[in-house]
Amino acid sequence: MKVYLYNKETLIYEGEREARLDIFETEKQGKEVYAKPFNATFTELPKLKDGQTAKYNKDSDSWIIVASNVGKYVINTKLNGISKIIADRPIRSYEILITEEQYKDMMAHPDKYEISDNELIDISGTQNYQNKVNIKKYENLIRTEKEKYDKFLNTPVKYKGAMYLPRYLDDYEKLISRMFPQEIWDAEGLTSKVMTKADLTNLMNFLDELIRKAFKEKKENIKRYKLAIKKLEG
Repeated sequence: MKVYLYNKETLIYEGEREARLDIFETEKQGKEVYAKPFNATFTELPKLKDGQTAKYNKDSDSWIIVASNVGKYVINTKLNGISKIIADRPIRSYEILITEEQYKDMMAHPDKYEISDNELIDISGTQNYQNKVNIKKYENLIRTEKEKYDKFLNTPVKYKGAMYLPRYLDDYEKLISRMFPQEIWDAEGLTSKVMTKADLTNLMNFLDELIRKAFKEKKENIKRYKLAIKKLEG
């Protein structure tokens, strides 16, 4: 014999299983008696179509066919996140039901929508949206400038027939206090050159000039992009 389970709070159908035989009551009544667990009924579930589920009516010990929310997407306005409903339940007061198409569009264009009075609003035709798009563009440019600078520091540059990494400048400064002449390894650590203190100082000056130039360019660009963002933000 089957027993049908429902959610304690929402009364939405949650599944079925074989009922356990109540041995004590079976012996007492002289017939098979099955134990009914909490939040369950022996009333058979009605036939359901796609997109439907059932809600239990305690007063009449019956099922009411209702729309299923499994697989639907909701925006949680409290947590500011989107989730897909896995186990059937009602839409909560702080949730906004959205279509799968809206969900995909929001993932691709997160700045295209705003929430107002618990409703999802498409703002793609407004100046506010255009400002958000431009701000995102400048933020990406700032990130690109930083990545370009990091790449420069880790890209070997040629100096008097050998290749050196700009990011090793600090290491070269530490070597100045040592005895000379000494071996200075190239960027790949494969070959070395014997340098005097003057040789190493000249290499450091060369790298320092390149770094200052690259940093100045990065700083000026980022400053310009941040100023543009500030104007857009009003």
